[in-house]
Amino acid sequence: MGKKYDFDYIIIGSGPAGSTIALELAKTGKSIAIVENRFFGGNNVATRDIPFRATLDFSHTYTHILSFPELKNQEVRYNLPAIPARQYQTIMKISNSLVEDFKSANITCIEGFATFLDSHTISINGHKYTSAFFILATGTRPQNDHITGVSFVNHFTPATSIRLTTRPRIAAIVGGGPSGVEIAEYYAELGIKVLLFEKESHLLPAEDPEVGEVLTRYFIDQLGITILSHCEVHAIEEDEFSQKVVFSYKNTNKMVRVDCIVLATGNAPNIEHLNLDSVKVKYNEKGVHVNKFFETTAKNIFAIGDCLGRNSSPDRSTLEALCLASNLINKNRVPLNPSGLVRSINTYPEIATVGLSESSLIKKRRKYQRALIPLRDIPASTIHRFDYGFIKLLAERTGHLLGASIVAPNAELIISEIALAIRHNLSVLELASTPHPQNSYNYIIKLATKELLQNKKAKQPKPIVMKTPTPAPAKLPAPKPAKSPRPTKSKAQKPLEPVKSTKPQKSKKPILHLEPHLAQKIKIRPKLPLNPLKLRPRSSSPTSGDNTPLLLQDNDQNPDFFDNLTLKSSTTPAPAQKSTPSSRPTPTPKPNHHIPTPQPHPISTTTTKSIPVIISDNSTPISININLKP
Repeated sequence: MGKKYDFDYIIIGSGPAGSTIALELAKTGKSIAIVENRFFGGNNVATRDIPFRATLDFSHTYTHILSFPELKNQEVRYNLPAIPARQYQTIMKISNSLVEDFKSANITCIEGFATFLDSHTISINGHKYTSAFFILATGTRPQNDHITGVSFVNHFTPATSIRLTTRPRIAAIVGGGPSGVEIAEYYAELGIKVLLFEKESHLLPAEDPEVGEVLTRYFIDQLGITILSHCEVHAIEEDEFSQKVVFSYKNTNKMVRVDCIVLATGNAPNIEHLNLDSVKVKYNEKGVHVNKFFETTAKNIFAIGDCLGRNSSPDRSTLEALCLASNLINKNRVPLNPSGLVRSINTYPEIATVGLSESSLIKKRRKYQRALIPLRDIPASTIHRFDYGFIKLLAERTGHLLGASIVAPNAELIISEIALAIRHNLSVLELASTPHPQNSYNYIIKLATKELLQNKKAKQPKPIVMKTPTPAPAKLPAPKPAKSPRPTKSKAQKPLEPVKSTKPQKSKKPILHLEPHLAQKIKIRPKLPLNPLKLRPRSSSPTSGDNTPLLLQDNDQNPDFFDNLTLKSSTTPAPAQKSTPSSRPTPTPKPNHHIPTPQPHPISTTTTKSIPVIISDNSTPISININLKP
């Protein structure tokens, strides 16, 4: 085979999927080549996961330091140009380390874009390379083609948005998915006013509603992010003064001026340059078509990773590469087992999910049990002064876990234990019997599993006690009537003993009389709703400023623009009345499984200034104030 072709395998793409399968196949002594157009490591190293984590780690640490009241009078600053410099150092270090691994495994590294000439030949920078088999692992690229003006207006993509060297005043983030919320939080933590656009009803629409609502509440309360749901962006524009975002809200067109625009509306498979039609590989705008063994319609071409168009991640891409490598080496056909794969979002608090979601179980009409514990129920929330988050466990009636969602600091570490239980089909009882540190965030698993076990016991049917029925008294047979053309009815004789009714009489319940001070304390516990999270609007008094207002316009007479926002009038609100020491509120019992609205903690000790944003709809203008850090 080596004499007929240049290589046994050529892998196109060096991301988590491509690099993993290249290193696995190289262990068998096969001749391997890997193709990459820029940084070896793919988008994972060059543009997405590695630089995002390095950048967000800084901003989360900076915000966490400012949240300590002990540092209230201390001035903490950051050097913005040094952040992308650190990103580049991290990218080069990991990429060069990966190249060394390729060289030590005798893997040939080729730089450039690959294009198929036939099923066994590709062209890279004018050079031809032949191989017996090809593996596509080309990843994805940003997709913003549906927005007008993308080709003419300067804007950021998720890859370039974290390379800021100067700080804008106000930024528009289009898209409330994983990339959009991470970028919005990063900008807000740097002191930039953020407008986050999402066309669905809540952030992170691919997750359960509780996840997006907790993150929304944290964004509004702690970071001051303005979230514009049900708003679909259609076009972007710019002039010599600012940039414009044109969007629709309730079937009306709106416009807002900002300093910079970030488009995080989704990804498309990076396959347009491969010329797959020449090798008869089926694909569409979502990705390459494969079967459950990652085989394409061409016998010698396989595909794995993000180019398949699925909701992928570095962990899933790596697992797909290991599965395909095992099939190629052992010459078998074993499908992928995705059980226990964790999906994570690197916000603060972190978001981690595993297994099935509650919305998918409802669509499939599967019966399940649920336990939802707010973060404030564990001591770690009080210790670290952070209570935005929860854990939700889903289990079968047999006691085996189906899925979990965690919103909390270090959620990726917490959920690893649950992922292990789901992959190896462990029961809730086995997970509950595992010791958990009481003063750590992991202790929330202990409470959730305990609640699942209690719910299971509470729903067990009570044993049925069979009662011996009382026999009915005997009756004498009625005499037969005399024969006649028309028989007449005869009354049956009375029994020897009277028949007593077996139906017990209802006993009147005694009336319970309570003292007035006891009657006030008795309350009915409310039922647990399907979505127990409630958002609390951010309370901030409007302040005046001398800055030039930003203009939001529309072309109709609709005064109910931004119903989901708290709009402040230009007049000064009346001062709140002070409560007297004697007016002590009556404590109300906390309903089970309800995630309460926590008290906001200060995250910044720096002074702020206000910029009025005027919403114009050809009627009385209404203003909302934007607080910016200097």
